[in-house]
Amino acid sequence: MRSSVNIFGALIRLAAYHGASALSSEMWCGKALNTDNPSAASIPGGKLLAPRESCSTPLLDLRVYPRYSIYTTDDQVTTLVVDAERSCTHGQPIYGPGRPGSHWTTLSIQITSALTGNVLVPWTGITVGSKGNEFNVSMDKFDSIKVPYVIRIYGSSPNGAQVFQSTSNLNIIESRSVSGSIVRIDQIPGGGLQVLRKRKLIRHHPRDISRNNRKTGDKGPKRVFNASVDWETVPAEIERVFHANLDWFEESVMHPNDERSLKLIKARGFDIIHPIPNADTYTFNATSFGMLLAEADKAGLFVVLDMRGTYQDLDLVTDQIATVSGHPSFLLYVTADKPDGAYVPVSLTSRTYNHIKQLDPYHPIAVSLACSNFYFKQYSAGADIILEDVSTVPGNANVSINHAHSHNRLEPRDANLIPCGCVSPEVVSRAKDYLKFQEWIGLTKATLQGRGFKPIWVVSETYDDSGDNWSPTHGLR
Repeated sequence: MRSSVNIFGALIRLAAYHGASALSSEMWCGKALNTDNPSAASIPGGKLLAPRESCSTPLLDLRVYPRYSIYTTDDQVTTLVVDAERSCTHGQPIYGPGRPGSHWTTLSIQITSALTGNVLVPWTGITVGSKGNEFNVSMDKFDSIKVPYVIRIYGSSPNGAQVFQSTSNLNIIESRSVSGSIVRIDQIPGGGLQVLRKRKLIRHHPRDISRNNRKTGDKGPKRVFNASVDWETVPAEIERVFHANLDWFEESVMHPNDERSLKLIKARGFDIIHPIPNADTYTFNATSFGMLLAEADKAGLFVVLDMRGTYQDLDLVTDQIATVSGHPSFLLYVTADKPDGAYVPVSLTSRTYNHIKQLDPYHPIAVSLACSNFYFKQYSAGADIILEDVSTVPGNANVSINHAHSHNRLEPRDANLIPCGCVSPEVVSRAKDYLKFQEWIGLTKATLQGRGFKPIWVVSETYDDSGDNWSPTHGLR
């Protein structure tokens, strides 16, 4: 544990960084908050453009990736997913016998180990244009545990004249030997989270040991129970998140009452709690957060660690990981909060992502994005899950409103001012855009890393009675 002097130094570094980013106080999503500073009308670049389409010769985008983001040595079977979609932007050209552009409908595929050539899935047929083809592979097929384990898929046209191929990574890691959780993403479109957690359970297999009670003179046998570590599979329907200020949760733990308690949150249908720190003054208190984890566990809730105030300092991140990573009720990390809005250096989310994965490969990492299309590729690279963080008009979760210094302004006044290009008019449309952007970037590139679509979680925020001020006190995701 570092001294308070080092922590204070870290806070100074964070303050210096934010001071150097004075631009973010005048800009949001690369556009000016007001016209008081004409020279800051907009930040050039950052917009993801649709790739050039060429549909005269159809392309086959052949991909293979694991259904779950990670597998462990406790798993008996892995599931590989194969997509064979026609595309106008990604893949290899499809040619018929003798003439370009001819269409055929059946593709023969085989999946092997890229290192040894061992066959994981023998030759079988799938439909061209299909996706989500699943193949179960026994863990016995893998010659060794590697991170990552590289797999290769081959595809052949009906006459064997054309061969397609691509590779992917399968992440197989050592299972936990002590208490803790493993949280993995179901990478098929629409998939959620699968949570496995290991905790010490008292098994009802008593044994006798001798005892010698000096006070009573009792020398008879004492019956005790063996303690063991075992797995518990959590039902997949964990999707409702209650988020509030961190001090609200800490007060709920220290002084629970009929209106404020973790058990009440659970009784109202929530599965996850997301404590939100004050990014400007926050210092991580391992003791109090550990108490929150313990009480959430008793209430049957999972906990998110929000690192918005610390993710830029990897020493602080290391301390936080040590506190939460081994707890059975810890769910995931949220690092950057709207980095695209504030336009922080685009490499920071990936830098923190890589650091966390080295220390804790068992939990996913989320990043909250505020903009409709501003350096999406760079910021989302540091996430397993993308949080769509827009503010909704009170009473209508389908219509969004910009909350950055203009809560009551629904329509843009100028082409350079927010919310133009910053907040889409509909939350559902934004989520579809984020999925579309992943296609533009190229899902084949994602599958090379063993990934499918990154899930999009919608953060629906609430307002006070006037509907004019955003409050992070309550919300659903």
